[in-house]
Amino acid sequence: MDDLNFRFFYEKGVKLYKEGKLFEARSYLRRAYLIWPWNQRLAKLISEIEEKLLKESNSFINPKEE
Repeated sequence: MDDLNFRFFYEKGVKLYKEGKLFEARSYLRRAYLIWPWNQRLAKLISEIEEKLLKESNSFINPKEE
């Protein structure tokens, strides 16, 4: 059963990531990571999304620094 839950959250998260919906993608991928925490590719993808979200939030706070 965990494999089905992992697959659902992982595939939904990757689909949202490809659509550019980073916040939603991160949410689904984190849920997948809770089910399958030893997946290194997933951990890398989550950290990549978090870096992009951080850059986006910084550009809203300090728009002149770009």
